[in-house]
This record gives sequence, C-alpha cells and structure tokens, in this order.
Amino acid sequence: MEFKIYPSTDNDDSIKIELINFGLDIGHIIFSDIMCGYEYFEDDFSEDEYYDIFTEDKYLYIQQVYVDKKWRGKGIANKLMDKFISYSNKKFPQYDKIVLNAYPMELSITLDLLKLFYNKFGFNELIQQENNCIMLKENN
Repeated sequence: MEFKIYPSTDNDDSIKIELINFGLDIGHIIFSDIMCGYEYFEDDFSEDEYYDIFTEDKYLYIQQVYVDKKWRGKGIANKLMDKFISYSNKKFPQYDKIVLNAYPMELSITLDLLKLFYNKFGFNELIQQENNCIMLKENN
C-alpha cells in the first residue's frame, strides 16, 4: 500500500490523499483550505459567534473520507486520518483549525459511532444537526 497526494479532479482547489493497493484507490480523503468561510456557517452562528471560533477566518475543511466497501473494518480510515493530520500539520501549519461534516452515508454506521471515530483524532462536536454533526479539531 502507498499514499498518493495530488490536486483533486473533483474540485480545483482541493487536495486528495489516496491510499493505493495494487493500483486501486482503496480509500481517500479530499480536503481544501477555506478563507472567509462565514457563509458556510451563517445559518448556525451569528457573525460574532463565528469570529469567536474562527478568529483567523481560515481553516482546513475535510470534504470527504471514503473507504472502499471491501476494505472497511481493516484500519484504512485510521491510516488515512493519520496521514491527513501529519500532512496538514507539515504543509499547512498556518491553519490552526480543521472542520468536517460527520454524516453517515452508509446505513451500517450510526452518527454516534462516526463521532467517536473522529473524536480519536481530536475532533469535537461543534454543531449537531439532524443526522450529521459539524466537528472541529484545533491544532494548538
């Protein structure tokens, strides 16, 4: 298995960290850097509340964490998150916050289990919505 990191073809401003096994993408993370991001939270926070949390008005945003069904339960998501965190700390040290939207796309996982998974990597609940949760990791 090897990691490949390159600009995502899904979005010009995004980066994809892909875990490859025998030439196949068995899992990946797509993320981007966000600046002036209040518009993403204007339904959830007042502008003052937003700037209390995001004082620098910039953060990294994980758009997608994906593991191929055949590889689930084998630690691939853990490997991807570890690689993402080490890569982002090295390449984006000026970003002290990481945001993601925990949303169970598959019926086989609950939102509570998904939140527990991200808690292991330092993410905490920021906003609980219906069947998803905006989570925040602070890199201090």
